[in-house]
Amino acid sequence: MLHAELRVELMKWQQSNLLSVYLICLLCLVFTSNTEAAGNLKYYDQAQAIIREMDKIMVKRGICSNTNDCRTKQVRFAGWYSWGISIDTYGIQSGQILNELLNVCSYFFFENNAQIELEFNIYPVSKATELASPLWNKPKPIKILMKGVNK
Repeated sequence: MLHAELRVELMKWQQSNLLSVYLICLLCLVFTSNTEAAGNLKYYDQAQAIIREMDKIMVKRGICSNTNDCRTKQVRFAGWYSWGISIDTYGIQSGQILNELLNVCSYFFFENNAQIELEFNIYPVSKATELASPLWNKPKPIKILMKGVNK
């Protein structure tokens, strides 16, 4: 009888500890996701401003007919993270146009007194081609990293 009571108490203790572990994990998950989300908002406006300027260039150069067309054609993407901004271009192979787009990125980098990290990725293929490629044979972008002095 004593053995059975000890077993029941041990099971209750294990269950309460397991619940504590789950709660700690849940709190850690909530805390880290909120921290990243706050970091995202820090650079959101700048990423959107970069995209607006890039869209103007792509419309002017005939890649897109308007901003919505640039989005639909999936020729550029922006990501904003706690560390900075990532800009991806797809299927643009004109050196002149890529140079103009890079100039937009460098302008915003120095506009922030080089206190931001900005990554510019140039994929030589379309977004659809990149997505359709198997994981072991994904097209590699040309990466240009502008890393701030305090980063």
